Amino acid sequence: MPNSFAPKLLAEFIGTFALVFIGAGAASIVGGAAGGGITAVAFAHGLTLMIFICAYGSVSGGHFNPAVTVGVLAAGAITAAEAADRGLQVSGDTGVLRRVLPEPAVAP
Repeated sequence: MPNSFAPKLLAEFIGTFALVFIGAGAASIVGGAAGGGITAVAFAHGLTLMIFICAYGSVSGGHFNPAVTVGVLAAGAITAAEAADRGLQVSGDTGVLRRVLPEPAVAP
């Protein structure tokens, strides 16, 4: 099974992309709102994680957050090569989002 890791990486790519894209979208829409803004952003992240872990958890293990991958690596459940591949996948998601999302209106 030489390509057994490819479906895992694809599922991780889709899930992490959705998590960051939906989270950033929620933050940009309600980020400055008084009161429930932070709650709406947290709910968007949680709902996205729940949906994609249920959808792709059996394929990839649900490592949509890099901290989960680090924890699973520390527990010895995955190899360092698998953790490195998942780390590269997260940086790929970040690169795609930098191309998709516009530059911030206020320069840092």
